[in-house]
Amino acid sequence: MYYEIYIQSKIEVYLRSISYIIFLVLTCSLLSISANAIENLSFLPRKVIYEPGPANPKGFIVAFPGGKGIFYYQWTLDNSKPSKNLLIKYHKYFREDFSLVLVGPRHSEEYLGAENERFDPEWAEDVNKIIKFFNRKNLPVILMGQSTGAMTVAYLMDKVQASLAVMTSPLTIPILSEGYPKKSIPSLLVHHYYDSCPLSPYAGVQELSAKIKDSEILMYYDIKKTVANWWGCTALSLHSYYGFQRQVISDVKRWMIRNIK
Repeated sequence: MYYEIYIQSKIEVYLRSISYIIFLVLTCSLLSISANAIENLSFLPRKVIYEPGPANPKGFIVAFPGGKGIFYYQWTLDNSKPSKNLLIKYHKYFREDFSLVLVGPRHSEEYLGAENERFDPEWAEDVNKIIKFFNRKNLPVILMGQSTGAMTVAYLMDKVQASLAVMTSPLTIPILSEGYPKKSIPSLLVHHYYDSCPLSPYAGVQELSAKIKDSEILMYYDIKKTVANWWGCTALSLHSYYGFQRQVISDVKRWMIRNIK
């Protein structure tokens, strides 16, 4: 009888030990996931890259990349080479102070198509779902978009409960021609004086700033020697601040911290 009890006790101890080890492994795995970017959760309406940020973030950034909104170059063999788009390449520099989610095309799409797709009504429903899922701490929301992504920000300003908006190199011609934004929230408009993208003229930024009551313009004038091609709307031009993108991100982050409430 004693022997049977002893065996049973050893088995219980063994099982408890195994359970404890499994618990530790799962806990470590979950901590590892929460500390790193999470990508493309299929149950969300759009492709995303999520950066949890610090333990106590100052806010929650919803960012929209420019161009066709893709996260990686599609022509690489493994599709793993990050895009040189400003927000794709440098979004990690926000995670010291903020939580951030990059929002791309729907899962059924390889990329965003025509520019007017940035004004599709589905954006409002999709982005509100993404914010509800990730922003569990109800942090102040900051909308941020680069180039065509700024079109999405302008469209969403009256459809998402956001505290701040940042538009870098906004395509002001389509934004203003469509009558956006419909609502003013504190905004930062970032532009390069020598930006040669036809849809993002200097005068357009002034007009957009006048339309948004509580807005500031951050204007750059320098032309760095490292700029590969300063003409046009590409990621390797002044339209994307190529050659001093880190400086732009740092300046934008300081503005966010100064204005977040």
